[in-house]
Amino acid sequence: MKAASRTGLLCLAFLMTGATGLATPRIKVLKLSITNPADEMRLHENIVVSVAELKRIAPDFQARDMIVTTSDASTLGEDARTLETIELPSQADDLDGDNKYDELAFQIDLKPRQTRIVTIAYGDTATIQRLRSDYPKRTAAKFTMKFDGLGWESEATAWRIYFDKRNAIDVWGKRRPGL
Repeated sequence: MKAASRTGLLCLAFLMTGATGLATPRIKVLKLSITNPADEMRLHENIVVSVAELKRIAPDFQARDMIVTTSDASTLGEDARTLETIELPSQADDLDGDNKYDELAFQIDLKPRQTRIVTIAYGDTATIQRLRSDYPKRTAAKFTMKFDGLGWESEATAWRIYFDKRNAIDVWGKRRPGL
């Protein structure tokens, strides 16, 4: 298992897969142990996990129906006793455009030499959607004659493309973040 990191390598290990039994659970989980081997704090550390690697451990894993959570637990025992977790910003990416997810990416904060247990829950689409947070809208786009073309914005910048003889692009920086 490999984990990608902007600032160095992180130790990443699979700990266990979801429950087994006669009945098929609506939600299954994969547990990962992520360790910061450095003596420095890592904020918003990008972790990338191969979907193929996840499917080797859990063949029924579906990247489109998943949620990534964590707590401050550093062992499975501590994780089992944890009552409160937080959702980590995450996404599944199709890198080669074949309409199949290739990787799962998420961000996590790690203190120096800290190990955290990360849970990837997957399964029933409706159940996962109820568990996932509503991410705030961070972009907007509009095609209108008022703009003489296409206008779109992020929280920090706005753009406009003119579809007339000007054939120009305007860019504005925002003084305050927001749409």
